[in-house]
Amino acid sequence: MPACVKSAQPDMVQIVRGAFVDAWPIMRSRVSVYGLLAAIGALAGLSVPFVHLADPNSQEQWQVQMAVQPANVLGAVAVFFALPAVLRTVRPEFRMTFMRILGMIGIGIAIGVVSEVGLIFLIVPGVLMFVKWSQATWAYLLGEGKNPFGESWEITTGHFWETLGFFFLLELVVKLLFIGFFLPAAIASFVPLLSVVLVPIAFLAYVFASHVSLLGQMRWMLELRRLNVFGGEQRRVTPVDVNRL
Repeated sequence: MPACVKSAQPDMVQIVRGAFVDAWPIMRSRVSVYGLLAAIGALAGLSVPFVHLADPNSQEQWQVQMAVQPANVLGAVAVFFALPAVLRTVRPEFRMTFMRILGMIGIGIAIGVVSEVGLIFLIVPGVLMFVKWSQATWAYLLGEGKNPFGESWEITTGHFWETLGFFFLLELVVKLLFIGFFLPAAIASFVPLLSVVLVPIAFLAYVFASHVSLLGQMRWMLELRRLNVFGGEQRRVTPVDVNRL
């Protein structure tokens, strides 16, 4: 395979497309875990028809919640397996520890508070801080001894609008994928007997969307880091480099 020339600007469309293509193989690598969680979802789905029969006149919103919540809760649990799997695509030795989880929570709180304060007083500072610190969590998880907030600020310098556009594009794609989550759950609320099948489908759609989102975010950070290291200049890279990025 011939070498290729990497652009000095990150290709947001290519990164999102790559995340979409690679999400399923990574998801399959945890098939036993997700299969078990899907089975638990199927068992939870069995309760939906009984609730409906017990109170046929129950509000439609309650029926939807009964169908959505099992897949939603199990999907949130699955993220704890998806995140390490995504990180190991670039750091095979990565291990998710309790201290790393606490660090992620702390970074998330800091970003949330600063962004919200900025949005309350003036929209621009809130958006600015969100974008400039948006890479802090990934910089922390794939840290190389730097302050994650400082590195995030550094690598987004010169790529502010591209990063904002990337998050908009990725969020749009993930929202579209979440149709695969809400649609089966909604159908299950109207046809409770199908919940045993539709709840696991909704759960798996949630997991797939989560993989796409996590992969896209991580690869964007790695691309910004690469551009920062090489000064934003064009360079010739090998296929191995492409795979690692």
